[in-house]
Amino acid sequence: MRSFALAAILTLFFSNTSFAGVSPEAAGLLSVVPGLGQVAHGDPIRGLAWLGAVAATFFSGNGDIKRNGISLWQYNVYDAYQNAGGRNTAKNNVFQNTLGAYNPLNLVDPIGAPQLAANAYEIISSSPDTVYRGPHNVLVGTLWQTPNALAEEALYRGYFFPVISNAVSSKVVGAVVSTVLFDFGHMLYGGYTLNKVYAGSLNNIVNGLLWCWQTDRNHYDLRHSIFTHMWIDAMIYYRWNGNLGTGGTGSSGGGGGAPMLGLKLNYFI
Repeated sequence: MRSFALAAILTLFFSNTSFAGVSPEAAGLLSVVPGLGQVAHGDPIRGLAWLGAVAATFFSGNGDIKRNGISLWQYNVYDAYQNAGGRNTAKNNVFQNTLGAYNPLNLVDPIGAPQLAANAYEIISSSPDTVYRGPHNVLVGTLWQTPNALAEEALYRGYFFPVISNAVSSKVVGAVVSTVLFDFGHMLYGGYTLNKVYAGSLNNIVNGLLWCWQTDRNHYDLRHSIFTHMWIDAMIYYRWNGNLGTGGTGSSGGGGGAPMLGLKLNYFI
C-alpha cells in the first residue's frame, strides 16, 4: 500500500512538470514507477491510467488478478518507451498485440513454428508442473496465460533487447543480456517456470534467444513472439490442469499425470 501511495504521489507531482529532454530509454526506466515514464514524456493522462490499472490489480482482492498485476507493470515499461518514440519498436498498440496471441497466421514463422513444436514435445514428455498455472476452467485459464506472454515479450524483447542493442551497437550482445535478464526475472518469480516441466534456466535462455531472433526478423513486431510464448505457456497449463483432472496432484510426483490435453468437459462449464 505504501509503495503504491508513493508511486501515486510521484506520478501526480510530475504530471505538472515538463520533461522535454527525457529520452525514450529514460521514459521506460522511469516506468519502474507505473505511469511515471508516460508522464515524464508529457502524457499525464496515459501515465495515470497505467498507474490506476496496476494499482487496481494489486488491490483487487482476487489472487488470479493480482498475479497478473506484474504483467501490467511490465507492459507499462514498454508502453512508455514505445510512446516516447523508442528506436526499433513497431507501432502496434496493446490491443493489437493481445489479439496477436490468437492469430493463427502468426504460427507461419520459420522460427516460431519449430520452437513451438520442440517445446510441445518437451512438455508432453515431462512430468506435470508443480506450480499454480491458473483457473481450472480451461477457457478462463487459457486467457489467463495471455498477459504473461504479452508483458514478458514487451519488457524483454520490446524494451531491453533494442535498448541494450542500440547502446552497445550489437544485436548479439543485446539478445544475450536481455535473455539473461529474462531468466533472472523468472528466478525472482520464486520458481514460476523453474521446474521439471519447463527445464529451468536452459529453456529460458534458449527460448529467450529465439524470441530475440524472431523479434529482430519481424522488425520488432512482437506479435509473432507473443503468439509462440503464449501457446507454450498454455501447453504447460493444459498439462498441469489435465493432470489435476485425472486425479493427479499437479506435482511432479503425481504418478506421471494425464495426456497434455486430457481435460474433462466440465472444465469448460
